[in-house]
Amino acid sequence: MSNTQSRADLFLKLIGIFKIVKAVAFWAVAIGVLHFLHRDIQASLMQVLDNSHVDSDNHVAQWAIKHAGGISPEKVGVISFICFFYGCLFATEGVGLYLRKKWAEYFVIIITASLLPIEFYELIHKFHWAKLVLICGNLAILAFLIAVICNKPSQKVTALQTG
Repeated sequence: MSNTQSRADLFLKLIGIFKIVKAVAFWAVAIGVLHFLHRDIQASLMQVLDNSHVDSDNHVAQWAIKHAGGISPEKVGVISFICFFYGCLFATEGVGLYLRKKWAEYFVIIITASLLPIEFYELIHKFHWAKLVLICGNLAILAFLIAVICNKPSQKVTALQTG
């Protein structure tokens, strides 16, 4: 195995670990959101802000409190489901990449590329540097995976050369 190939394997494993960490974070959020099912979210948020010693006059806190009042139990359930779904998606990608499965490389390319138009739309309509960094990171991962796939010799060609 060449040095370049072992480096690519290391990067794929690191991307896999990153995806698994994201999956765990999404599952934690999914479970945490369910805590607010059939509760007064506004009151709960105000209590969290008070316990965290956040100034309730802060414009971000005011925005969050205002918008928390409009979240119905149905929306809480949908948010939890979406977080759980994305957690499963990231876990599938992460485990597949970590185990060096060929299908996982294609799976990550398809999923990442399919979400880029939405990310670009969000960036254009509400520019933020964090969004730009996220898009650049996703583009880098996408380019890396495409390069890995394009640089791998076909198993049939390798078998013919050795046989």
